[in-house]
Amino acid sequence: MRTILLIALGFILLFGCASQKAAQAPNVSAEKPGEALNKSGGAGNVSLPGAEENKTNVTENATGGENATVYQPPPEENLPVERFDILAKDYAFTPSTITASKGSRVIIRVTSADRTYGFAIMDYHVNQLVEVNQTIEVSFVADKTGTFEIKNTHITSGSAYGMKGSLIVR
Repeated sequence: MRTILLIALGFILLFGCASQKAAQAPNVSAEKPGEALNKSGGAGNVSLPGAEENKTNVTENATGGENATVYQPPPEENLPVERFDILAKDYAFTPSTITASKGSRVIIRVTSADRTYGFAIMDYHVNQLVEVNQTIEVSFVADKTGTFEIKNTHITSGSAYGMKGSLIVR
């Protein structure tokens, strides 16, 4: 009797999970980003969040006879540019605080005067090594406001832990 109950429970679990997976399967398969087909093989229209408000950034893509709505971000070459020069020396960034405007392209040139440093602004996915007597350039769009930590990520001594600065985006 117990064997029959265990077998029945096994079938219930097996078929219950299989039907749940079938219910979760998507009806549309995407072959490439921004391109979708419906089950009949015809063209599918994809609507992206925010696309209705910003019609200038939506285009029709004709690839292989299929039309798909593709979101295109605004061109970054039209953004205002803000440039900063930072000197890394004696386990300090000079200047230690820089202020940028939201929506601008920020370009930071970092020069190391005495040893190898790491230059990182983690909230903007910046993390570069700056070799001794070298200059690197990082660039990103300041798309969020706040105060963001600038830090040294090349830790070679205890002094390197305190090497911090700030990026303020208003």
